[in-house]
Amino acid sequence: VAAAGWHRGDTLCFTIPSGDSTANTHQWTLGIRHKDSYAYRDIWLTLNGDTVHLQLADSLGYWYGNGIGELRQYTHAITPPDIRWQDSITEIRITHIMQDNPLKGIHDIGLQISNR
Repeated sequence: VAAAGWHRGDTLCFTIPSGDSTANTHQWTLGIRHKDSYAYRDIWLTLNGDTVHLQLADSLGYWYGNGIGELRQYTHAITPPDIRWQDSITEIRITHIMQDNPLKGIHDIGLQISNR
């Protein structure tokens, strides 16, 4: 994500080997690193067109993520998106669907796919 903010049209792309289409049976974890100055308690994303809503803070504004200094790391298990598997590599696309453009305070996004 750019230092000036994450623009609504900016898509984060991850490529994964898709020779084994059983990745839908694996654990999918989405990681978000955000600044304490992030203006919202939540974030709305699309993951290959599927909507993902993550709560980053409680109703009092206490962050769920861990961190030192101004950055917080939050991870959350997600339901795998409906993916059309290609022959060798499949692309996972993540965009935000928040109203702010650019969205400020999001440092980076990560995706982990692992065995259960």
